Parts: sequence; C-alpha cells; structure tokens
Amino acid sequence: MRLPCIYGGVWSDGAQWFGEGFTSKRIKDGTYVIEFEQPFSKIPAPVCTINGYEWKTFDKSIAVIEIWENGFICTTSDPRMPADCTFTFIVFGDV
Repeated sequence: MRLPCIYGGVWSDGAQWFGEGFTSKRIKDGTYVIEFEQPFSKIPAPVCTINGYEWKTFDKSIAVIEIWENGFICTTSDPRMPADCTFTFIVFGDV
C-alpha cells in the first residue's frame, strides 16, 4: 500500500530531479505535467514551491492549474510571462 503522499523535485526542463512514484514532463514554457504511477482514490492536494538561488527565484511564482486523481499541471512564471523554473512538490490524498 502506498503512503498517502508523494513528493519530488522537477528540473526546469521537466526532468525528474528526485522522488519516486511519478513522472514529470515540461509541455510548454513554464508548464509541467506531473503524473502519478498509482492514482489517488480522490482528487489530492498538491503543494508546490519554486527552488533555486534567491537571486534567481525571488520574482518567480508557481501555481497549480489543474488536478485530477492521476496527476496535476502547474505553471511557473515571472511577473510578465511563463518562465521555466525548478520546483519541488508534495501531494497529499486518499489512497
């Protein structure tokens, strides 16, 4: 039985940095799809944060824009437009 959370890190190019139980892919500028190897039984709660040196990330943000039992989509951006950025996440939910 899987724990009720998955955590990981994703590089700015969409490659998996660390963690297990998921795949990651960059689908366009600043937009990433995270898919779980085993779905949650209900829609889970992903929490994401930008990762990197302060001087490279202080003006960046991340938002979760879509969630379903098998994964989520998030976007990273600067104040003007989508921008690729390394991030970490944790997802809690019912298994």
